[in-house]
Amino acid sequence: MRVKDLVETGIPGLDRILHGGIPAGSAVVVEGWPGTGKTVLGIQYLYAGALRGEAGVYITFDVLPEQLYTEAANFGWDLRALEDSGVLRVVCTTPEAFMAVARTDEGWFEALVSTPACRRMVIDSVSALLERVAARPGERDVLRGLRGILRRYRLTTLLIRDGVADNPGPEHYLADGVLRLGTRPQGENACERTLSLVKMRGMPAEVRTYVMRFTDGGITVVPPADVDSPPALPGDVHPLGRDGDSTGSTRPAHGVLAGGPDLDHLLAWTLPHGSVLLLDVDGRVHYRPLLPWTIRHRAAAGDDCFLITLTDWAEVPDMLAEYADLAACWPQGRLYVTGPPGGRGRLPGSAVIHHALCAAGDSCERLLIRRMFRLLVRETRRGRRWFMWLDTNAAVGWWSVGHFADHLPAVLRVLRSLGVTTVLVADSRTLGDGVAERITGLANSVIQMWSTVDYQYLQVVKSANGRTSAPYIVQMDEDLAVCLV
Repeated sequence: MRVKDLVETGIPGLDRILHGGIPAGSAVVVEGWPGTGKTVLGIQYLYAGALRGEAGVYITFDVLPEQLYTEAANFGWDLRALEDSGVLRVVCTTPEAFMAVARTDEGWFEALVSTPACRRMVIDSVSALLERVAARPGERDVLRGLRGILRRYRLTTLLIRDGVADNPGPEHYLADGVLRLGTRPQGENACERTLSLVKMRGMPAEVRTYVMRFTDGGITVVPPADVDSPPALPGDVHPLGRDGDSTGSTRPAHGVLAGGPDLDHLLAWTLPHGSVLLLDVDGRVHYRPLLPWTIRHRAAAGDDCFLITLTDWAEVPDMLAEYADLAACWPQGRLYVTGPPGGRGRLPGSAVIHHALCAAGDSCERLLIRRMFRLLVRETRRGRRWFMWLDTNAAVGWWSVGHFADHLPAVLRVLRSLGVTTVLVADSRTLGDGVAERITGLANSVIQMWSTVDYQYLQVVKSANGRTSAPYIVQMDEDLAVCLV
């Protein structure tokens, strides 16, 4: 498919999923229950086209123009101005009047779409027309004629459909594509909107479900990290911002929520000095990149001593490479690292390991805890502020789950009494309900991280100041920079 045969929707993320846009002249059904964003998606599609100089027509049977103007204004879209400039027409009618005129005046619809540069149309909703046809089967030919006109003028049309049918209707077979909007539960007491690409003729797009978000600039679709970007348009300068952002902003193509916290901001109110943050992760979560980010934040907050547990000694060089200032702490005796059995002594080729704390087997359990406690007490009395990253995945590798779980609440109490800022990485399901409940009670803040097939999520469910958050999608670039969407 050539790039020039595609019509960009102007909806961030959606064009990326569609490998550039909707094939020109296609009719795409957009279906979903009330509140899933069908009308907003249709308006945004026409608004984005108008800003590109592509005229469009919005035919509505259920919503008055004033309602459309108000809803569009919530996202900063001035539909009246576009109507005055001639690049947008809003037609409010009834299914009966539409079918009557279409049946008796064949030139009426053609006159409506014969505006120069008219390339887009939204019919809201096609459900009303289908109900009319169901009551009067003789009018089916009118719908066939309507589809023929759309193809003749190569109008790329969105057909809004109310609800999701148990069985595909005639509109599904006639349409070239089907986008299904919906909702699904995600995280604690949260629900997210979704967009499913059910069908798209002539496209290599994969059939799957994506997260859809509402931002200040309209709808944004968040593709999983494994979705390839579309080929760049030769010589194209997009007038809508990156990835078709109709607000003209320079928000990243992934659609970071306007006003949403970055990770530094989130850590500022979930990890105050001397507090304990429980990072509750499931077994599939890739949480490792949060470590250098958190260390940078704690160093900026005034912590000058660090004690970190790692699941593998091989992680240490990468950690030091990601945060150069941390490497200077090794020879100064301000960075201590514990690792799994077999990690005693220096790292191969390294001469900067200082006071590495290691343990192997239950017999070393009490010794290691005493050494850690004495170290923290001594340096705290000297006025140093400590940050600890305690990864239970590493600790459980040294001791049995039962022994570790028995000692963990006591360890956390000691750390809190010494004013050590602590991140405890744990899978509450591995520790068991009783221990997990005690740890959650001891923690000042709790962040849950979990994975689905396509996405990795992060949600603040408890914090020292009482604030919580909706689930955020965690995205990481090739350099493992963290972005919350």
